[in-house]
Amino acid sequence: MKIPRRGLLASFLLATAAKATSPSPVQAIAAGIDAIPAGPALLQSYPTPAAPPALRNVAFVYDNALALIALQAAGYRAQASRIGDALLIALDHDRFWHDGRLRNAYRAGAMATPAPLPGFWNPTAKLWSEDAYQVGSASGNVAWAALALFHLRDQRYTDAARRLVSWLGTTAWDRGVIGGFFGEEPNPIRQNWHSTEQNLDAAVVMRLAGDPKAATCFAFVASQFDPVRGCFAIGSGGGPTALDTNLWPLLAFPDAPPAWRRSLAWVRAHYQSEGGLGYRENPDGMWTEGTAQGALTFAQAGDHAMAAKLLATLNDMTSINGYLYAARHEIRTGLAIGPTSTTDDFRYFHLPHLGATAWAALAISNANPFLINSNWS
Repeated sequence: MKIPRRGLLASFLLATAAKATSPSPVQAIAAGIDAIPAGPALLQSYPTPAAPPALRNVAFVYDNALALIALQAAGYRAQASRIGDALLIALDHDRFWHDGRLRNAYRAGAMATPAPLPGFWNPTAKLWSEDAYQVGSASGNVAWAALALFHLRDQRYTDAARRLVSWLGTTAWDRGVIGGFFGEEPNPIRQNWHSTEQNLDAAVVMRLAGDPKAATCFAFVASQFDPVRGCFAIGSGGGPTALDTNLWPLLAFPDAPPAWRRSLAWVRAHYQSEGGLGYRENPDGMWTEGTAQGALTFAQAGDHAMAAKLLATLNDMTSINGYLYAARHEIRTGLAIGPTSTTDDFRYFHLPHLGATAWAALAISNANPFLINSNWS
């Protein structure tokens, strides 16, 4: 059972009455694209001068894929296509790779050729630096780009999406998709672990492409469900569970086993924080993106009260330009950014964030990003 789209939207509009001067999340995203000169473009993931140097002028592919889907769901076809066109250029005009992959991030703004990569001036080393994660290619990010292109439902975007799927099933394949590649060309570090979330992403786009390897990815996701606890493990590398891993299977697979719905009880018991949901078990704060994911998942599961509670919490995270803050304060995920990290340095900050804003837009519209459907209600 799904709560009607207008019901979620009405709930959010009531909660945002005190902030009537701020645009809605999808309006903020559309305005961001409109502010960039005409042509293919990618949006800044952290549109604020308060972002640390390594995050300034960075357009993460995952965030932009979400933004494209949210725009498309809300009827902003022209703005969504501009992001899609930028992804096509990045796919065809990399400075080194020509094998069907995308990087994890590009420089925000109007797209050029070759596709410009983000970087920053390192005053200590006195040189231009690139972030090893940003210039790498994680399988999940490539899959989300493919999913976004499928949403545009046009042959040239679909053809590009299939190329991305082919890369997942060949270069990033080992009995399921591996984590991807970390670092610069020509010899990035191959990350051979298997993530539940990334195999879920791959299963969805492989199904859309008619690739039989989707079954292998789905089987991996199924193997990570713990029937005793009623939750999903994060992947083959072990470690704590993660919020998205316990929400997305219910969105991505309408034919999922009924037992998987038990993960919602796990989320209630282990992830609530500051009126929303955190990234990790027993979290140290609310994760805005995950709270929006939870609002959408609980709504689509028929738990309207929990969905409304989470949507109300999202309202408190709106910045003046309509973007939502990634978190109320710095929060820890318990994970490392990459294989060269010496600490759990993957964290979220109190900064306006495109990914959080896009997930909020999807939650408000009751639009499931994993489903390609012209009727989102």
